[in-house]
Amino acid sequence: MPLKSMTAFGSGEHDTPEFQYRCEVKTLNSRFIDINVRLPRSLSALESIIISEVKNSLKRGKVDISFDLTPVNSAARLPKLNEDAVHHYESLGSRVQEIAQGYPKELSVYEILRLDGALESYARENADDLIALHKPAMLESLRAALAKVIAARESEGAALKPSLTELVKQVTSNREAVAQHTDTIREHLFDNYKKKVEGFLEKLGDVGTRVQDAMPEDRLLAEVAVMADKADIAEEITRLSAHEVEFAKTLDSHDDVGRKLDFLCQEMHREVNTISNKVSQLEIAKHTLGMKQAIERLRQQIQNIE
Repeated sequence: MPLKSMTAFGSGEHDTPEFQYRCEVKTLNSRFIDINVRLPRSLSALESIIISEVKNSLKRGKVDISFDLTPVNSAARLPKLNEDAVHHYESLGSRVQEIAQGYPKELSVYEILRLDGALESYARENADDLIALHKPAMLESLRAALAKVIAARESEGAALKPSLTELVKQVTSNREAVAQHTDTIREHLFDNYKKKVEGFLEKLGDVGTRVQDAMPEDRLLAEVAVMADKADIAEEITRLSAHEVEFAKTLDSHDDVGRKLDFLCQEMHREVNTISNKVSQLEIAKHTLGMKQAIERLRQQIQNIE
């Protein structure tokens, strides 16, 4: 399963002897699947079936679906005479004349046709009959539209992949540059902490002198080394490297990878933040900034990956 974008549009058509069916599907990025179906009220019972069909094809995204049904024969849209209603009104008219003897007025054909229920449109058929009539063709037009949406998503996803791969390479390049300075960074941290401890003891005056006299120099250096170890970035470098490898593998995965890629971006950003908080050297800061910028661009593009 190739990498897929969440932004796409597709339309599908299906014709029968009675109707022409057209379905349009538009998708945008969203954390979850959010489906909105626009249907004529008489066909609203099809909504759950349509949503289920869409969920079989799309896992994430905001999905808007609309249908257009056009009768092949325009006469099908014209109202039909409800003969039962007309006979009913005729019977009522006769009864009125019996009760109100001498009442001469008779309704014209035009007046009869204006009575409620005398005419009925094609849409006032039995609901079950309407569903049976339209469901197969509507689903065919929906499937045709979804096929185009999926193709468009895959095409855009394929176009995004080289950009994502290049951004991960930028993270890797900057991380490797930082890793080359690991030993130097540790020495720098050790010297800094040693100077801070010595400066602190010096400020204590006689008390500081007594502490230095009471504590062997190797013990003092050991404590400074522990402090430097806690500020060491080797573990962050190792974890960041592992996240980069996993990110590249996920890009080639056959699953829906959007959420996992977003998670990996968060983890990479966390490691880079920790490195920048631990080490303030200008050379390292330049590379951590480069990693942060690349990861931020990754996160922006991944928002549109299913």
